[in-house]
Amino acid sequence: MRIDREAEVLDPAFRSSLPDANICRAIYQRLHTVAPGNTGEMLADAASALNQVSSTIVEFTLKPDQMFTGGYGEMTAEDVKFSFERFAVAPVDGKESPYKGDWQGLKAVEVTGTYTGRIVMQKPRAALMLVAIGGSSGSIVCKKAVLEKGTAAFGTAPVGSGAMVVDSFERQRGVVLKRNPACTGTPSGFAEVAVRYVQDPKTAELSLRSGELDFALMPPQSAGPLRGVAGLSVTEVPGLSDVWIGLNTEKKPFDDIRVREAFRLALDVDQMILAGYNGLAPRANACIMPQVLGHWPGAPVLKRDVARAKALLAEAGLPRSFQCRMIVQNQPVFQTMALVARAMLAEAGIQLDVTAQDSGAFFSAGKGEAGKSLDTFMIRFNGDIDPNFTMQWFTTNPSTPAFCASSAIC
Repeated sequence: MRIDREAEVLDPAFRSSLPDANICRAIYQRLHTVAPGNTGEMLADAASALNQVSSTIVEFTLKPDQMFTGGYGEMTAEDVKFSFERFAVAPVDGKESPYKGDWQGLKAVEVTGTYTGRIVMQKPRAALMLVAIGGSSGSIVCKKAVLEKGTAAFGTAPVGSGAMVVDSFERQRGVVLKRNPACTGTPSGFAEVAVRYVQDPKTAELSLRSGELDFALMPPQSAGPLRGVAGLSVTEVPGLSDVWIGLNTEKKPFDDIRVREAFRLALDVDQMILAGYNGLAPRANACIMPQVLGHWPGAPVLKRDVARAKALLAEAGLPRSFQCRMIVQNQPVFQTMALVARAMLAEAGIQLDVTAQDSGAFFSAGKGEAGKSLDTFMIRFNGDIDPNFTMQWFTTNPSTPAFCASSAIC
């Protein structure tokens, strides 16, 4: 099967991408998991019982005889405590997880027996089951293995109790998973899954046609040519992703709301979707998807207004033409949309330089001090069925650089 971004870290607390998270779901168990289909239904996994006894307390009982791979022994409530608290409450080696927000408000996990415990929250949280317990951040790791191997080594040689076990991990190529014979939960339907990193959609299409790939998640514009190909089946599934342009609100001139509004008014969203997705991706006029609670079907549909954009730039005291830089991933869809945006912005007097980067460099560009030098970026964000998860990037957080999106563009 194909992934479009390199697998990097198979530790759920330090995963770097959706492909990492999907592989983690095969390696590790959770107390309960979220059922397929984005319905919000929860299915039992490592826990025989999971009960919310109050607005801030969830009690769990593990099934006995759930064994970690590599001879690391049986899963206990102590492993659950370690797995959840290491996100922010009790970081290992001082390394706080970038996904600590998934466990926002966690006070402690209290161990009450070998297989029993209580998850104690500081205050009620609506997304506790779906995002924290049922998501990738609810993966239960082996405490002994993490402490013995160290966080960095554990990320490429993970120890879990799920349906699959890592047979090999090769950078720039992928991961080979094999069925875990000791798994007491739902077994894998495959004896072996080779997860291959294929960034270019055209290469993935050719690999599907030749039989080198059996399964690939493809963008809408690439799926069309595969319909009717003998031996291939194309299934359309509505996604939980937004693509949007972000502007660095801490850096001039984008610290001026008039400049950000001018940037937005210079763009024609429909033309960008037509160029990047052959018009096959739906336009988003607000960031919460139709499948998610809080979707705003009546959100304003903003139109391009070059004259107003020029006037706003003049009000902000900018010269008739100013230059800025946008970074994108070096994938055709993002590069194409960025080039269309560059042409549109030029008409309003904004000269946009576009820099395409591989996934690793792109996602590192916004970290730490380096992130403060960014002007603009185009990014795909994989959301969740919890609206707060999707909205988190549009709220103020004093501990991180204050980026905001000018709008969701598609």
